[in-house]
Order: sequence, then structure tokens, then C-alpha cells
Amino acid sequence: MPLIFPEIRFLTAAAIILSIAEVIMHLILFNLKQKSIYNPGLVTGLLIGVIVAWYLLNGFDPSLYGWSDFLIGFIYFLIVFWFCYRSPWYWKLGRVEGYPLSKRPAYGFKMDKF
Repeated sequence: MPLIFPEIRFLTAAAIILSIAEVIMHLILFNLKQKSIYNPGLVTGLLIGVIVAWYLLNGFDPSLYGWSDFLIGFIYFLIVFWFCYRSPWYWKLGRVEGYPLSKRPAYGFKMDKF
């Protein structure tokens, strides 16, 4: 969305927040939870980490953003994250034939109800 609508600043802020969250999740949290060095998103986490670091060091202009851009961007990020990884639609898609999704990989533990 930020590529299509770059003038909407909160979308760009949300993309920055999502990228940082993905790096933290794939490089640190998932490895600690799984007690392993590798997880399926590790390579994309590394790649996105390099891109985000370059952008924050070379392309980011904080004078273009206000605190409200980051606040709305963070709220937008939370809504998108919930919709993509925790919503009932996520679980319904996991039950589609040929695309198995157990409760264990999604939450890291087995849930009896959701």
C-alpha cells in the first residue's frame, strides 16, 4: 500500500513498523521459542533487516512524519497483523484441503478453543 499511496504517511510508517517487527520475530523470538537457530522466515528476516537498516540510515526523513503518523501506523499494523495471523478467516483458510495449518505453529502451543 505505501508504494501505491506514498503520500499517505501512516501507511509508510506502518510498513516500517511491520518490517522491524518481522526482523525481531524471525531473527529473535521464533528462534528462542523453537530453541533452534533456523526458522522458515529467517532468510526473509535477514533480507528485510538489511533493507530496513539501509532505509533508516539513508532514505528516512523524520521531518516528514508527525507522532500521529506513527500512532495511526501502529494501530493499522496491529489490525493488519490480527487480520492476517489471528482472525477467524486465518483459521478457516488453514482448514482448506491441501493447506494444513495446525494450532501449534500459529501460536506455539496447542489451543483447545479459539
